Amino acid sequence: MLKQNYQYYKTIFKGKKCPFAFVDLDYFDENIQNIKARAGDKKIRIASKSVRCIKLLKRILNADEQYQGIMAFNADEAVFLSQHGFDDILLAYPVWNETQIAAIAREIAKGRYINLILDSKEHVAQINRVAQEMSITIPVSLDIDMSSEFPGIYFGVYRSQIKNEEQAAVVAEHIEQASHVQ
Repeated sequence: MLKQNYQYYKTIFKGKKCPFAFVDLDYFDENIQNIKARAGDKKIRIASKSVRCIKLLKRILNADEQYQGIMAFNADEAVFLSQHGFDDILLAYPVWNETQIAAIAREIAKGRYINLILDSKEHVAQINRVAQEMSITIPVSLDIDMSSEFPGIYFGVYRSQIKNEEQAAVVAEHIEQASHVQ
């Protein structure tokens, strides 16, 4: 294990004009291996909002085949990452704006894999309409609220409209019936 400390970094950056960014690649690579070890045999998707650097994202993906794909924070970031050579992108949050859906659709038309998250039958219809206009099929996944409510406490986030199996089934049925979402 590496043993650098605050004093080490204070010394090597003495006189460096601030602000600046620095990543200790030895620690970074060690962290890549530690995460891989903790994941066991599971695939690991990188949350891009935690690593805001193209070169570092590529370094992680190239470190081991267990690292697979990116979870992008929003539609614009997904398009940006796709245009910088990334593939297998999962959007972290639903996208409603048709201009953003169309931008993603253009990347998919180029052969990129970008999976949109959705949580309503109206959202299925919106994505399907844009995809149909562009003659492509857009992959989607359901955003399901997995929060728990206990007396006096709500454990989780207020994000998805889908909160139970019945609601998920309704949206899944609309996905199955849609011609341009999968």
